[in-house]
Parts: sequence; C-alpha cells; structure tokens
Amino acid sequence: SYSADSMSNFAIQAGTPANVQLTSNPEGETVTADGTSKITYTATVEDTAGNALDGVSVQADASSGSNIDINENGAATTSSTDSNGEVAFDVTSTDSQDVSIIFTEQANSNSASGSATFEAGAAESISVVTEPAETTADETIQGSPEAKVVDANDNPVDGIDVTVSRSDGNGFDSGTETVSTSDGVATFGDLEIHSPGTYQLEFDASEVENTATSNEFDVLSGSASQVELTGPSSVTAGEQSSDFTLEVQDQYG
Repeated sequence: SYSADSMSNFAIQAGTPANVQLTSNPEGETVTADGTSKITYTATVEDTAGNALDGVSVQADASSGSNIDINENGAATTSSTDSNGEVAFDVTSTDSQDVSIIFTEQANSNSASGSATFEAGAAESISVVTEPAETTADETIQGSPEAKVVDANDNPVDGIDVTVSRSDGNGFDSGTETVSTSDGVATFGDLEIHSPGTYQLEFDASEVENTATSNEFDVLSGSASQVELTGPSSVTAGEQSSDFTLEVQDQYG
C-alpha cells in the first residue's frame, strides 16, 4: 500500500496541437475596403483534450486575395499563441472582394479558415469608360455610352443612379436617361438623337461632386426615306422656272 507521504508530485502536460478554433470580430466578417477598417481573427490552438497550447506558431495566409494586409505585414504572416493558446490577426484591404483566409498551426498543420468580405466605400467619383461613337439619326447612340462610379480606392460602387444629358442642354429624342450602376457601371443603350450634328454627353451621380463629359461625337443623317419638293405654287405656261428644290430626307426630315 501507499501512503500520502510516499507519493511524489507530478505534472500533467498538454498534448500536441490537434485543432484550431477561429473567431472573428465583427462576427459577420464584413468591413469597408478602405485600408483601415479591420476584421480581427483570433485563432486558438488546442490538443485532443481541448487544452489551449502556448507558444505554437500559426500562419495566416490570404494570398488568394489582392491588396490584403495582415497585422501590417502583407498577405501572409506568422505569429505565436499566448498563454491562453490564442493569437490575433488584424486583416485589412483596399480592394472590394471576398477572400478566404487560412490559419494553419505549424506543428501538425491543423487549420481553420475565415471568409472575409471587403465592401466598396462611399461613391467618390464618376468617369466615362465607354465613349459614344459616330451614329446615324435612325439608330441608338453607338458605344453604348457607359459611366463608372468608384470609391476613394477605385472600387466600383453598385446601386448608384447615374443621369445622362446632352451638353447643349436639349433633351434626347428617345431613351432612358437615368440608370443604376452594376459592377460600378451605368450603361445607356437606348439613347437617340434625331438631328444631325456634333454632340457631347454629360454624366452625373448625385452622390459625387464631379461630373463626367464624353468626347465629341457626330450624329449623321439617317437613310433616305422621303423626298420634299419646294417651289412656287404656280408658274406661267411656257416659261422656264429654276425656283424648285428637291431635297432627299431621312425619316426625321
């Protein structure tokens, strides 16, 4: 038999890494792509019994994304767990994107992953991305003209209403003049100007301070569709008159 006095003290040590637990702040893993708003991931390394492990090296890797910064050390970095078995990684980006971030403990290669979403910020500027091209009066303005709205980091901003107008102040003869952006772009595919001439288009979004102006483009007469004869209402029989004019016109005159 053994007495209490004869028993020696002993220590139970945690095992080797077997699991990586991951939490995020904010929980939704979504922030603005402005380079300062961050998602903080906390990785906890445990053994098979759930004991937290101190001093385990953990790599965070977001190299599948673009312009990602983890702990201000690029798209991939390594740090060690503290006495609670935890290590924190702050993730920022200036690009709007969805990106997977892999957290791998370096002893036995156990890992966990996060799914970060970086959203575009507020609309900052508008520009012409597809210029209007030479057009005839019996068709829609060629191009089709497009304007793009971006945030301060050139990320496309969706859901912004863009309005197009003629720089001469007159309206279009047909077409949709206000279009909402998709992937940052507003496309105007049904605008018509029926009078031949040289024009420019102006694009405006209420959320931004600047406007965008297109290059000049020409609208040409359409296909011949009618003939107009002008001249005196009567002439004297037997006399020659040169006062008559015959004009070939398109459908809009």
